[in-house]
Amino acid sequence: TYTFTDGNGCVNSAANTITVNALPVVTVSGTLGTQCHTSTVLALTTGSPAGGIYSGPGVVGNNFNASLAGVGTHVITYTYTDPVTGCTDFATNTVVVVPAPVAFWINTLLAQCEDATNYVLTGGIPAGGVYSGPGVSGNVFNASLLGPGTYTLTYTYTDDYTGCFSTATNTITLNALPI
Repeated sequence: TYTFTDGNGCVNSAANTITVNALPVVTVSGTLGTQCHTSTVLALTTGSPAGGIYSGPGVVGNNFNASLAGVGTHVITYTYTDPVTGCTDFATNTVVVVPAPVAFWINTLLAQCEDATNYVLTGGIPAGGVYSGPGVSGNVFNASLLGPGTYTLTYTYTDDYTGCFSTATNTITLNALPI
């Protein structure tokens, strides 16, 4: 209501109505949990109602990229605007980005003769990782399965708590037997 009193003391008013629309109910279900800094892109799909927009550090479209966001705790926001009423609301979720462990291979692999069978691989740190590559079974390198040449081997360490992993590589040379 708008009321006006003129200089003569006469009063008049006019009224109008306004409709107040409820905000849309916006939710984000589930948890984004912990992501490795080096992890692949995580699809953001749990915002409701459909058709909203995700935003926050590391968010590109409907995806979260941990390497863009960086290490730390990040708030991801899902914003929805009701197309009928124009009302907007949002819901949030958090994601924790942890650094990947750093794997090293601290020793040089000694050259082997092409018929060597039990060269034990060591020097991968942190301890508890897995050695892999041509001729590798467990932590033993079997040159007799390969021919002369230089081969790249990999040490992969996975953090049991976060599931994040890192790799380190090393090369080994296999020498031909004398004729």
